[in-house]
Amino acid sequence: MPLIGPEGKEQMKLIGRFSSIGIEMVVAICIGFFGGRWLDVHFGTKPYLMYIGLVFGILAGFRGLVRIARSTDLDKL
Repeated sequence: MPLIGPEGKEQMKLIGRFSSIGIEMVVAICIGFFGGRWLDVHFGTKPYLMYIGLVFGILAGFRGLVRIARSTDLDKL
């Protein structure tokens, strides 16, 4: 006898998607920030590329948030 029915499995998938949003946003922002900082050190453009990388990281994080929100059908909840 399974512990979770088909509805429970679908809800667990949704929980997994929603719980990854925060991690995805933090990773995107950190990659943009530290990537820009690394480029600043190599090109001597301190702090401009760091700020540009931070903005791109924030945009990438929100793009992931919108992608997950669009792919999720909340009527199933």
